[in-house]
Amino acid sequence: MEHSTPQAVSGVARLLANAALCVNVLACRASSISGGDGLTDAAGVSGQIVYVTNAFAGGQRLLDSLEIDSASGRWSQSQCGPVSATGAMCDQGDFRTARGTVEPFLRLPLFERARRSDFHALRRDYPGSGTVPPDVVMHLLHIVQNGRRQTISWESGAALPPAVDSFLCRLQLARGALIICRE
Repeated sequence: MEHSTPQAVSGVARLLANAALCVNVLACRASSISGGDGLTDAAGVSGQIVYVTNAFAGGQRLLDSLEIDSASGRWSQSQCGPVSATGAMCDQGDFRTARGTVEPFLRLPLFERARRSDFHALRRDYPGSGTVPPDVVMHLLHIVQNGRRQTISWESGAALPPAVDSFLCRLQLARGALIICRE
């Protein structure tokens, strides 16, 4: 991945910092960005998918964010880390960013899947097994489309519904993975 200028990274840095804080303390459960079911009004906000992972292993943390714009198909993936898991924050210069475009034949089904009733019925939070493993990954999926915002978060080891697994598979396809997704 190429290094980006601090100006290009500033918006992503704020998003990642806010998402990391939200995921770190599992504050998404009571966050004002979501209603009880994770759906809220987002009138005037352009359609997008933001998927953030915050991984902790061996005293280190790796933060990864993927953002896809629904209209243009442009995607941006930013990573920071590994940094110390004991409170170190990523500075703007620490982010590595790659950009590209998702073809419509991959992008449109991805957003269509997020409009399905089984996807809208998802809970906002899927906690892990209850025991905290030494290495953990926390995930935050944030989707805005058709004036609605949906936020879903989960920990590694959480039992995820098929709608989430299917969406994540299609998200990998949209980024160019050579895999087959089951329905």
